[in-house]
Amino acid sequence: MRLEDLPPAHRAQAQKKLAAERGQAPAPDPGPAPAPAKRSQPREIEHGEQVVFVRWLELCLPEMFDLATAVPHGGHRTKATAGKLRAEGVSGGYPDILIDLPRGRYHGLRIEMKKPDAPPSATSREQLAWHDRLRHAGYHVAVAYGADEACQIAQEYWGLGEFHWAGAA
Repeated sequence: MRLEDLPPAHRAQAQKKLAAERGQAPAPDPGPAPAPAKRSQPREIEHGEQVVFVRWLELCLPEMFDLATAVPHGGHRTKATAGKLRAEGVSGGYPDILIDLPRGRYHGLRIEMKKPDAPPSATSREQLAWHDRLRHAGYHVAVAYGADEACQIAQEYWGLGEFHWAGAA
């Protein structure tokens, strides 16, 4: 992932962050990257958006990135592999991105990635059920329609400040 592949608004933020870390003045914005080849598979588009978001998270919110991981639900698998994964505890519908950094009143952040033009109905019943369970357990859960929304969700979550346990005296 190149810096030029980030969305323009987030590219500028990442450039400033990198320049500050290096003690340099930020480089001028080279402009938009060439448009990637169109992908016909929705899962591939979602994958690309998630890659952009994770790279942005690494550059702009490294404290969150250090406690982030992803659940690889998609992809083609044989029936035998799918059966093994289910036996190991893989559960359909769990959010794509897990950030185990408590902020505000939440224990962590879970993000379900969707391609930017996906309809709200693209979130399955299994996913919605997981979202409800996670919210009840004290997690912040959000559906992001593309990398830009995921970046905004992460920034808002970071803005909640330090974790404040409701049971504290």
